[in-house]
Amino acid sequence: MRFHGTKVDGTRGRRLETPMPHKVVIIDDDANIRNIFKKLIEKAGYEAIPVERAEEAIDLSKHQKVAVYVVDYQLPGMNGEEFIERHDLGTSVAFMVTAAEVTQEFMARLFSKGMVFVIKKPIVPQMFMVCISRAVSLHILLETNKQQKEVIEETAQISDDVSGMLEGVVKSIKGVVEGKDDSILSS
Repeated sequence: MRFHGTKVDGTRGRRLETPMPHKVVIIDDDANIRNIFKKLIEKAGYEAIPVERAEEAIDLSKHQKVAVYVVDYQLPGMNGEEFIERHDLGTSVAFMVTAAEVTQEFMARLFSKGMVFVIKKPIVPQMFMVCISRAVSLHILLETNKQQKEVIEETAQISDDVSGMLEGVVKSIKGVVEGKDDSILSS
C-alpha cells in the first residue's frame, strides 16, 4: 500500500500512516455529469479525475495509477466499450460504464470485456456511491492478489537458487568424503 504522509501520535510517538486516496477517472463528454460524479466520488473519500474523452484517459493512465474508470458508453471518438478493449486488462483496475440504453446483451458483452458495473442513466446517487465503493474494493483485492503473486514468484526463484547452491555444496562435500575432491581442504 502506498502512503502519502505520516503523522506522529503524541502519546506514544508512533507513526500513523494515512493511505493515499484511490484515483477514480470519470470519462464523460457532459461537463455537468463530470462535476456531479466528481463531487460524489470526493465525498466518498477518493480522488476524482474528470476527463472529457477516452483518449485523454488513456494518456493519463500512462502516468497515473488508477483504481477505477467510470466511463460513459456514448462518447465522441472512442466509446466506452472501445476504451475498455484498448485498456490493459492485466492491471488491477476496475471499470464502470454508464449508459442510457441497457439491455441484457449489452451488459453481457461489456461484462465479458472486463466491466464490473453497468449503471443505467439517470443515475441514482446512492447506487452510484455503492458501485464506486465496491469497484474500489475490487481494485484493492486485485492489487493485493497481484502483489501476493509477485511475492510467491520471488520466493520460488529464491528457493530454486538456494536448492542449486545446496546441490553444489553437497556434491563438493561428497567429493571430499569420497576422496575425489580435496579443493575444500586445500583452502
